[in-house]
Amino acid sequence: MWSGEEGSTAIGWLEVKTGTMKEIKRWKPASQMTMRLSWSGRYLACRLGKGGESQRKISVIDTESGSDTILIEREVQDVVGWFPGDESFLFSSSRSGATGLWGISLRDGKPAGEPELLKSNVGEISPYTFTREGSFYYTEGKPSEDVYVATVDFQTGEILERPRRLAPDRMPGLQSHPVWSKDGQKLMFVVQQGQRRFISVSMAGGERKEFPVEEAFSSPLQQYDWSQDGARRAGGFGRSAV
Repeated sequence: MWSGEEGSTAIGWLEVKTGTMKEIKRWKPASQMTMRLSWSGRYLACRLGKGGESQRKISVIDTESGSDTILIEREVQDVVGWFPGDESFLFSSSRSGATGLWGISLRDGKPAGEPELLKSNVGEISPYTFTREGSFYYTEGKPSEDVYVATVDFQTGEILERPRRLAPDRMPGLQSHPVWSKDGQKLMFVVQQGQRRFISVSMAGGERKEFPVEEAFSSPLQQYDWSQDGARRAGGFGRSAV
């Protein structure tokens, strides 16, 4: 892959013996991508898209004809790799909430079924290799952070109610930055993986509301708080505020 003329991105073969380059395909304007070559070398899977996960897609390119087929249209974190035989492909996505490994079947480089979740809640992975028997080896970095609530007597220091996770049924290990509302009736926290969002939980009834953050705010959250009237949320992602 290389940056072509006039803001384009190109991919191609390099002939090692002669040093000549054969272009397979070119995109304009330039696109950020990750590539994985199939076992036979016939197909090339490319993750395309400059935006967040919902704007990314996976294309499969036939390296002989140069034809391009959209394999996954949205909700893609990254391409992972091909299983032996070029008949199934692995990618990562948080479409189910937490990041998971998803597989999809192919026939002649084209989708032959719907994506299927193979392993959930995998965290940040670095692919290593696929064996000919179909096993997949990878390294995993899996930080875990959750928001808990406990009842404490601050006069005596006695814990009256043991800590309980605020949202036990969704997004385990992905919750951070809890802040109480001004009236103490709600607690808001942040989910910073996949589609970043604020989540508000009512202490009285347990009602939860989600507030997605625009994907342009792609850097980690720095700080946030409630407005004085308790009706709005303010947060800083990178240099921007929401």
